[in-house]
Amino acid sequence: MVEYPYTWLSTRTRREEMGVRLSYGASPRHIRLLLLGEAGMLTTIAVLIGCLVYFQWVLKDGFYVLSSMTPGDNMRYITNHFTVHFLIVSLIVYLIMMIVTWIGVWIPAYNISKISPVEALKDE
Repeated sequence: MVEYPYTWLSTRTRREEMGVRLSYGASPRHIRLLLLGEAGMLTTIAVLIGCLVYFQWVLKDGFYVLSSMTPGDNMRYITNHFTVHFLIVSLIVYLIMMIVTWIGVWIPAYNISKISPVEALKDE
């Protein structure tokens, strides 16, 4: 198994735990899904907290409205519809963060799921 320098620290800290799981019969696929699920849960919590902070900031400072437009033209822009704008931006941020997180976790999860339980537990 080839371990890359940037994944060494994160896989090394949980190597024994994954070795125990593998010795009790967990499959490499289960190990990868476990690590991806943990990362997804932490990302979801972080995005929800970020959305609450952003929502409070908007309530405090107000939402930007194009006031120079005529009233009929003002509603054409999605930025003037707070609910739609907030949901679309939050969804885009969530998707980007989830993709980046899963890519960042997949490589170390793949590497750690391929070790043998004996090799992982020899330091335990």
